[in-house]
This record gives sequence, C-alpha cells and structure tokens, in this order.
Amino acid sequence: VGATFNGGTGFNLTNADLTSADFNSTFYSNVNLTGATMTDADIDFATFSSPVGTTGAQLDATNHNWLGTRIINGDLSGIDFVAGSYALGSSTSFQNSNLSNTTFAGGVFGTVTASGANFTNADLTGAAFTSLSVSGANLTDATFTGATGTFSGGATATYSNTTCPDTVIAPAGAPTCVGHGFA
Repeated sequence: VGATFNGGTGFNLTNADLTSADFNSTFYSNVNLTGATMTDADIDFATFSSPVGTTGAQLDATNHNWLGTRIINGDLSGIDFVAGSYALGSSTSFQNSNLSNTTFAGGVFGTVTASGANFTNADLTGAAFTSLSVSGANLTDATFTGATGTFSGGATATYSNTTCPDTVIAPAGAPTCVGHGFA
C-alpha cells in the first residue's frame, strides 16, 4: 500500500495490494497484475508494455490522471473514460490495446494515440479530442457521431457498421470514415 515503483520487467504482482502506489514516469514490461488492487494508484506518464492480467475495472480504479500514460497491448475494455473524469492527453497512448465497450462520449481529451487498438462497440459520441490516431485500429460497431478533433490514420483502420463523426455509417469492406471526419 502506497509503495513507489521504479519500473522493470517481468514482475509478478499477482493479487498485490497496490492501493495508492506510485508508478509515475516509469516503464514496465510483461508485469503480471492479475488480481492486483490498484485503487488510487498514480500511473501518469507510466508505460505498461504487454501487462499480464489487467482488466478495465482494475485500471478504472486508478487515480485517473493518465496524462502521458502509455498502455501497450493492455485490456481497457469497459472503462467509462467520461464518468471517471480521466485526464487523457499529453501523448497518452493505448497502442494495440483493447478499448472494446469503452465510453468516451461527451468527454474532452487531449492528444491520444490508439494505433492498432480495438474500439469494437466503443461510444465516442460527441467526444472532443485535440487529436486521435486510429491507424490500423478496429472500429467495428464504434460510434463517433459528433466527435471533434483531428482524426488521423483512418485510411488503415478496419470499419464495419462504424458511425462516422458526420453520422455516415461505414459498412464492412472498402468504405471508411475518411472524408467523413477522419483523415
């Protein structure tokens, strides 16, 4: 409880109580967080590369200051980024992470990189981003209606029943949101 971490590779923190832990500005690779309690943990500017056993609910318990946080190949499914009052921006990255069933609707966010992320069933209705990179992302059944900001990487994203910012629905196959709010 309340520990300060300096980063590392391969830590086994299974079922650890990481309440109020300070992961600020550190790098972790292949850390096992299965069943760990992360209530009020400070993860701003931390990088978690291929964390093992993380869940959306577990990460949702952190202090929500995710400025500069990078979660690569992590599971963030089901998080409500708006209700949780997350601070996202300043190079926040969810590269190759699972963002399925997440809610960004109506939130105001900074610069977020989500290249290769899975946005299946994500709700981004009315979200305002400074910029959002979706290069190579899966946007199946995602809703971007009324979302604003600079959206990049749309040409390489996967679309199926995706609602673009201008409400055009991109079916499976060739149609995209490029020209409908995405660049």
